[in-house]
Amino acid sequence: IEAIKANSYTEIAEAGYSSELFADSSVFEKKTVKVYSYDPEKTINIPELREGRMPEKPDECVVDYNFSSSATPKLNEKITLEADSDSEISDILGRTEYTVVGYVRSPMYVSGDRGTASIGDGVMNGYVLIPEENFTMEVYTDLYVKLSGSEELDPFEDEYAQMVESAIENFELTAEE
Repeated sequence: IEAIKANSYTEIAEAGYSSELFADSSVFEKKTVKVYSYDPEKTINIPELREGRMPEKPDECVVDYNFSSSATPKLNEKITLEADSDSEISDILGRTEYTVVGYVRSPMYVSGDRGTASIGDGVMNGYVLIPEENFTMEVYTDLYVKLSGSEELDPFEDEYAQMVESAIENFELTAEE
């Protein structure tokens, strides 16, 4: 992580955690969700609060604003997170029960499609953000990078794509060292 932060292509680099887990609540059972760490000090991929508030306590969470609409947990409702049968939840999280305090939209998802999952029925139903302190993993799973000079470029133009491709090649060389 420090090597990527020091790389000439990097303006900002921030690490975080994520895991595919099952979520249970009073309105649904065993929905597959992507659980991300939330740290209010981080500046990349900041979620947009749509209703309620962001987590302030370790046992609070925010959920996907577009969570399978028929099964959206209500504000102040508790959700329980659990791992698939191949994993121990204690290897991922220090707590499993969270109170929903808000709904967010994440810049990591630009459409209603939440992608596929490697657990459950293969369908990702939504995402949940919990305070980073709850993760017990020994290593970060995610690295978010803002490239130097990227804001001046149109992300739909070739010049932007070339910058990203060059940065990725450079990061891969850095990782090999």
